[in-house]
Amino acid sequence: MAQAQIIGRVTSLTGAAFARDNAGNTRRLKTGDVIREGETVSATDGSEAMLKLADGRDLLVRPGLPAKLDSEVAAMIKPDGTDSALNVSKKGFQKIAKALSSGGNLDTLLDEDAPAAGGDNEGYTFVELLRIAETLSGANGYQFDARATGAATWPATAPRS
Repeated sequence: MAQAQIIGRVTSLTGAAFARDNAGNTRRLKTGDVIREGETVSATDGSEAMLKLADGRDLLVRPGLPAKLDSEVAAMIKPDGTDSALNVSKKGFQKIAKALSSGGNLDTLLDEDAPAAGGDNEGYTFVELLRIAETLSGANGYQFDARATGAATWPATAPRS
C-alpha cells in the first residue's frame, strides 16, 4: 500500500507530541519527522510541536488542540471570501430568499445528489441560513484566544455568581 503524501515536518518540539494515522496507529514524534496527509498531531500537557507545512506555513500544535492534517490543510490553493456560497451565485441566493418569503420548501431547490436531499448520502438534512453568514466575536460576550491555554476571560459587564 502506498504511503500518504508528506504535507509537513516537525521543525521544533518541546515535550512529547504524537501523530496518529487514519488506522489508529500512533507514533511519538521527534524533530525532523515527516507528517503525512490524514495524520492527527497532538501534544501532551506542557508540550508543543511546531510543524512546517509543505506550502511554507508554520503550524503550532498545543495541548488539547490536536491538528488533523488532511487534504484541505495540504491544498496549495486556499479558499477565500469569493468561495462563499453567498457570493458565488446571486441568482441562487435570490431563489432561496424568494422560497423563504413565500413559505416555499427549500428541499425543492436542492440538487438530487445533495446530502440534504435524502437517499443514502450522509450529512445533515437541514440548512440553517442564519449560521451561514454568522460572525462570532466572543460568544455571549466571552473572549477566547486560540493562542492562550487558560480559561476564557469574563467580560467587564458580566455579573459573577
